[in-house]
Amino acid sequence: MQLEASLDGAHVVRPAEAEAATALAVAVVPLCALAVTSTAVGMHWDICWHQSIGRDTFWSPPHLAIQFGAVLTGLCCLHVLWRATFGAAQVRVAARGASVRVWGLRGPLGVFVAGWGGVAMLTSAPFDDWWHNTYGLDVKVLSPPHAVLVGGILVMQSGVLLLVLGERNRTAPDTLAHARHDSLLLHVCGMALTCYLVLTLELLLPSYMHSGLFFRTVALGVPLLLAVTHRASGQRWACTQAVGTYTALMLLLVWVFPLFPATPRLGPVYLPVSHLVPPPFPLLLIAPAALLDVLLSRVPGWSDGRRAFWGGTLFLVSFALVQWPFADFLMSPWARNPIFAADMFGYSTQPSSYAYRHLFHDVEGTSERFVLNLALAWGLSVGMFRLGLASGAWLLRLRR
Repeated sequence: MQLEASLDGAHVVRPAEAEAATALAVAVVPLCALAVTSTAVGMHWDICWHQSIGRDTFWSPPHLAIQFGAVLTGLCCLHVLWRATFGAAQVRVAARGASVRVWGLRGPLGVFVAGWGGVAMLTSAPFDDWWHNTYGLDVKVLSPPHAVLVGGILVMQSGVLLLVLGERNRTAPDTLAHARHDSLLLHVCGMALTCYLVLTLELLLPSYMHSGLFFRTVALGVPLLLAVTHRASGQRWACTQAVGTYTALMLLLVWVFPLFPATPRLGPVYLPVSHLVPPPFPLLLIAPAALLDVLLSRVPGWSDGRRAFWGGTLFLVSFALVQWPFADFLMSPWARNPIFAADMFGYSTQPSSYAYRHLFHDVEGTSERFVLNLALAWGLSVGMFRLGLASGAWLLRLRR
């Protein structure tokens, strides 16, 4: 007996074969979701560590949290590949229809992709250590070793998403396993959103929130992720749940990090710091996500082009309507408290900076450039939403 499955066709699963095929991922999929979470937390933690303490050894807790995600993903992928390739006969036969073959090894497509991402992440570790020892603290987030790390993280997250969807698509609807994979899918999408926003953090600070560049940066990635989440999940409140995961994690970091003491170990020190500096307050993406869920649930007969036009437009307009006045609030004295953390800055923040003086940075310089960036943001929002719908449709057909 064989498990028939493909990337774009229907599949026929017999009970015994389905049990043997999915047994490989019963523990692996949640562990990979944990790995993605550890990496997302570690990325924010590492930035806060550099703002509060400065350069430390490679064995600093944030680095370990990031690389723990790579190691855990790698071990899970090796476990699946070993069992699907060299395991018991029943497991190997059942895995053939739910796997691809690469270099003589068998396993789900997501396992190979996630494994390659984990290898890239681990490769970046000694490169990053050498870079800091040679050139000192990074001036920008995306230094060469960090670019390798970021590439590995994105590939790893994509692989985990493929793995979750593959397992979810092979399970029967209205079952406990299907519901569990749906929850893991939304969690992984929330972590992917978190990682994208931390990678673009330098352009998403409160002092940039009244610029067209800020909205263009958000539109480049967020509509894509929300559209993929909506289409791949099929749940009514999928976007809201994914953004809720991001929001809950960020609030936890904003409120917990300042509870830990920290002392700068690398100069120059422009501002006194006595505790871990938290990340910025999360973006108010929950409002446009909820509106998107309402819109998309009411127009089942619309074409993808029409969904993309109105979905992308609704996202950008609603996000601007809530984030623009909230940015004014973040710049006001009312936000300088432990709840919103608008008065907590890294020790390397210069007192003359826009952020420290609670002023908006005039990035464009002219109203024409501001309008141009807003127009580009709208075009990106619609275009990326359309790409996300197409990608989500392909992911729904994933079986291997």
